[in-house]
Amino acid sequence: MEDLILHLVGPLAALLFLLLGLAFTVFSIMGIWKMFEKADQPGWGILVPIYNLILIVRVAGLPGWMFLLLLIPVLNFVANIIVSLELRKRFSKGVGFTIGLIFLPALFYSLLGFGSDVYMPRPAATEHAPPRPEQ
Repeated sequence: MEDLILHLVGPLAALLFLLLGLAFTVFSIMGIWKMFEKADQPGWGILVPIYNLILIVRVAGLPGWMFLLLLIPVLNFVANIIVSLELRKRFSKGVGFTIGLIFLPALFYSLLGFGSDVYMPRPAATEHAPPRPEQ
């Protein structure tokens, strides 16, 4: 009887991890889909490789060629930080959220999609911006 239980534990554990991974993947896709829709981009774009990078760069308000940097090893780490910084500005988030976007992107992109955050094509003026002259 113990042999039968031992032979079932491994496959059942593998099935459990497979189902949890699948659930997290579906959750991430749905969250990023919603984030794209908030930014007036096609949500289905998350399902198309390379095109989803183009959309993320667009949502961040960066030049279109920036997605190429996301494809180049080593440079992609720096480009991801830049994209994350700009993306958090578009959704009026803090620096801590940028760290989350860098290290746990699937979760934090989903938070942007499912959250009540509003996408702003132009980020709000920051306190570091130079004062505008009166006209």
